[in-house]
Amino acid sequence: MNRVPATKFVPAKEISAVRIGLPILVMLAATYLTYGYCFFLPYRHFLAAAGVTVGLMYIYGPSGKTVGNLAQKTGDWLLPTTAKAWGILAMVASFLLLGIGAAVSFRKRVVPTATPVAGSDVSAAAAAARDSSHVSGG
Repeated sequence: MNRVPATKFVPAKEISAVRIGLPILVMLAATYLTYGYCFFLPYRHFLAAAGVTVGLMYIYGPSGKTVGNLAQKTGDWLLPTTAKAWGILAMVASFLLLGIGAAVSFRKRVVPTATPVAGSDVSAAAAAARDSSHVSGG
């Protein structure tokens, strides 16, 4: 796993990589925290947990090559190879997008319009405009 055992000395080129990489890593972490604080304050706990999870996965997780191989195998398994399979995928995707659009449309709320209070100047002006349109326009 490209880890250096505790019983061996670390080569100088790996130490220089730590000298360069550590400040960059700290800068990225500070940027992540600042961005989360400035723009997603209500979700700060979720973002902090996600950041810790990503950090732990980077430290203890599989290597980049292993993840790349898994992504390649998954992509080869998921993507269709025949015209019939591509057609089925297109139909499934179209109905999925149709459902998402319907869900978004049904979630929209109707904004109530303000109704004038009886006896106010606004209701009197609206009534006068309504009466004049019926008389003049026919």
